[in-house]
Amino acid sequence: MNSVVKTFDLHLQRTAKKNAIAVGLHPGTVRTDLSKDFWESVERRKGLLFEADESAEKLINVLENLQLKQRGKIWDYKGEEILP
Repeated sequence: MNSVVKTFDLHLQRTAKKNAIAVGLHPGTVRTDLSKDFWESVERRKGLLFEADESAEKLINVLENLQLKQRGKIWDYKGEEILP
């Protein structure tokens, strides 16, 4: 994923006519059928299982606060970089 995001961001830098950036986002564990097997272990760590709308709000907040120097990387729902 890191390579895809970085490569696409480099492509945008060369071809985009506006300030466009590519980043990856990790929403955390969201209460959906996809993550159902993980709910129990996450619920033990209070506050780490999100409803879909709550996770979306967190990701929007991360996006709104990114700067151009943070492009081409992957960020979690807290705005912390996820290293390759």
